[in-house]
Amino acid sequence: MTSRPLFLLLFVAILAGGVAAAHLIPGIDGSEIERNIRDSLHVIGFAGVAWILFEMLPAGRLGKAVGALFGAIALGFLAESAQRWAGFTFSQADLVRDAVGAGLMVLARLLWAAPASRLLQVITRGLAAIAVIGVFVPFGYWGWGLLGERLKAPVLGDFDGHYAAHYFETTHADVILDRSAENGFLDIKLTRAPRSGVRIFPALYDWRRYEWLVFDAEIVTGRDSVVSVHLNDYDSIGHYVDAQSGMVTVTGAATSHRVPLQAVLAEAGRADDLGNIRQVALFARSQNRGTLLRIDNLRLE
Repeated sequence: MTSRPLFLLLFVAILAGGVAAAHLIPGIDGSEIERNIRDSLHVIGFAGVAWILFEMLPAGRLGKAVGALFGAIALGFLAESAQRWAGFTFSQADLVRDAVGAGLMVLARLLWAAPASRLLQVITRGLAAIAVIGVFVPFGYWGWGLLGERLKAPVLGDFDGHYAAHYFETTHADVILDRSAENGFLDIKLTRAPRSGVRIFPALYDWRRYEWLVFDAEIVTGRDSVVSVHLNDYDSIGHYVDAQSGMVTVTGAATSHRVPLQAVLAEAGRADDLGNIRQVALFARSQNRGTLLRIDNLRLE
């Protein structure tokens, strides 16, 4: 009898430590896809929590289900509360994900063991399998998107495909992602802000094998504009300097621009790690509101 409480105590300790460690591990929250992968791990993790609780609780099927569901949710609440000690905020969305994962697993466990005739058992176990698959669907969906983008290397952004919109954010600009053509492209409608442009979060982090950042650009409407290139590793995301090399002049003619990686990092005056680049920012220096800048085929050479 003593093994059960000891197991549960160890289980809670491992759960709390694992959740805290997962939030402290760097590198899983750069792009929107990476953040969604991290979030999907909540569903999987607390499905596992609910499954273990269901198996361990000394009760009938209904009692196991209720205890496993609310026990997992309670542990999720405690984990979210405890992570504030490490400087993170309490996330209600993460708690909902925990509950969804736990609920799907409890449902699957109830359906799998439901007493029924042979034919009905086939149906209930089929539904149980669907519930378990549902636990892994978010992770599979976003993981496939990350894998697909990494397989495009050394292309960092071609703005093609279903996941293209999840790899960039605009800054003081409106954006049009055009995927109607055979090859998609990104149009950025600039404002008068000094840093009007786009931030791209590449799926490929290690750039040490490459020397140049190359991208195609043109001014579709408006005047020619100087575009500055900014590179950030994980530790410097969101921090920019104005004195940079990597300045290119974009005109109305579609042109490929080549920017030397080492020169950009040296001019920035920071020790950014070329083996861990997480963000590329392209900011137009045009002060003409409504200028339309087109970007495509961001790649390494």
